[in-house]
Amino acid sequence: MNETTFEKFERLLSANGTDAAIEMLRKQFESDDNYFQLFEVLKLRCRHRLGLPLLPTSTNDAGEQLDQLESGLLEACREVGTLLFRAGKPDEGWVYLQPVGDQELAKRLLMDIPVTQENQDLIIDLGLGQNIAPAYAFEIMLKAYGTCNAITTIDVQMNQGGFSPGDLEAIAEILLKYFYEDLLTSVRKEVAQRNEAADTNLALGELLDQHPWLVTETGHHVDATHLNSIMRIARCVQSREQFQMAKDLCRYGQRLADDFKYAGDPPFESTYEDHELFFSGLLNEDVAAAIEHFEKKLADCEAFEKTNVAEVFVAWLVRMGRNELAFEVALEHIIGKETMGIAPSTFEIANTPELKLRLIEHFKSTGDLLGYAICKLQLEQEAG
Repeated sequence: MNETTFEKFERLLSANGTDAAIEMLRKQFESDDNYFQLFEVLKLRCRHRLGLPLLPTSTNDAGEQLDQLESGLLEACREVGTLLFRAGKPDEGWVYLQPVGDQELAKRLLMDIPVTQENQDLIIDLGLGQNIAPAYAFEIMLKAYGTCNAITTIDVQMNQGGFSPGDLEAIAEILLKYFYEDLLTSVRKEVAQRNEAADTNLALGELLDQHPWLVTETGHHVDATHLNSIMRIARCVQSREQFQMAKDLCRYGQRLADDFKYAGDPPFESTYEDHELFFSGLLNEDVAAAIEHFEKKLADCEAFEKTNVAEVFVAWLVRMGRNELAFEVALEHIIGKETMGIAPSTFEIANTPELKLRLIEHFKSTGDLLGYAICKLQLEQEAG
């Protein structure tokens, strides 16, 4: 900063007052990319506009203007944080934007930064580690570091509090599609090497139908532990296209040698057979057989596993619109028990007046005044 700048500041202050002088400082520091000093200027501006001393004289010198001061300081954080993101310094920008609490702004700014070899780890860390844009950062990480790291990241995040349902769904869909397409490419290549026609429009399941030797004679085309993990993670996807991909992967997994079939947690001990029925139900295929299968799983499981298995079963039934059966299972195995939060609450499952009335009777007969009152109040609210 040269002498001319100092002189300009002095002239502005003398001729036009404090507002003009502060504005000159704001423009100067912004053009110099000096964001720390810019923030200090914005703090001065905020205090000046409120008629407060430019520098704090005590911890509560704003008095009745405290709310206005805090609001102004948050706007200063927003302005500087946004500039830092746009300058390609999202880690510094997040320090300022985090107190603002505008997650959508931070997400948009992070996604606007061109991804390079140099900054991809930073974007992944902020997107996933700071939960700014989990699905966006996950896809970058998946393409950069592969399936193994991606699965590990999901498991670690889930153990540390997890993703929101929407983020987990998006991440699961990204991983499932990436893994499926990678496997499909390998299978088509295998078919071509055998000089057999490979229609590029065929899905994995159709290729398995056309070529019974796949997997059984060739060995597997992907890491079997990864395939096993994908089944578990894919249970939260929501679209028919994704259900079909997952079901095709189940059929592929069923052809693996027994040594490469790893058991899952109840009710998915037979990982590929159980998951195929799970996704068939969501596709509205063989629904009766699938329900019967999981009813037996629930009946046969150990007592200490009963509630968890019931939760999985109930959540699946609700997704298929089978609320009456879900209600029966929840009433017998879940309500009043300590749960993992996998299934919707019984209040949510009881989505008709008839089911609500049955729930009211249940609460009355078990002496649960709060549950009884909530149901009665819900009915009153819906009626009015």
